[in-house]
Amino acid sequence: MSRRTLPFLVLVLAGCEPSGGTILIPESTPPSGDDDDDVDDDDADDDDAFQNTDSLVINELMSANDSAIFDDGGLATDWIELYNGTEETIELGGWTLTDDWRSPDLSTLPAGLAVESGGHLLLWAGGDASRGPRHLDFSLERAGEAIGIFDAEGREVQWLPFPALPRDHSWSRVRDGWEDWEQVFGGTPGRAN
Repeated sequence: MSRRTLPFLVLVLAGCEPSGGTILIPESTPPSGDDDDDVDDDDADDDDAFQNTDSLVINELMSANDSAIFDDGGLATDWIELYNGTEETIELGGWTLTDDWRSPDLSTLPAGLAVESGGHLLLWAGGDASRGPRHLDFSLERAGEAIGIFDAEGREVQWLPFPALPRDHSWSRVRDGWEDWEQVFGGTPGRAN
């Protein structure tokens, strides 16, 4: 993965101690850094955590699926689960997902895919969309990275960084649509968190 460096002046201005002069930022990270879904899970048991009810969200993912679940072709493919917390069915034809903010249309969802209100949709991140309508043209990095979803007009719906995950563990919202995250062995693909 290529990386860009920021001079240590940025660290000094931010009030941080430099640790070698530069910090490394993955190229797949968007430059804005304006995201409510941080990788850190500060308070996973907070019953007052925010629940997203106004849009479709990335609800869960697994980047190191070795045997937790198998796709429609019998392969242990990495996966991304979407959750619709709105009161309407969301048609996904023309929506896109990516793991590279410079290419928001890396994998376009076909017409006919939809998520009902309160529903889940499991997408397979195996790098080959020709395998079916729920398969994506990119795979997930076991070491962690960021993924994004964009609506049919190209507007960013969500950009989500996620950490390195142990084998067969998902990065999962504590509850469907909530802002807090945790690692879950085996995950809950296609089901409520």
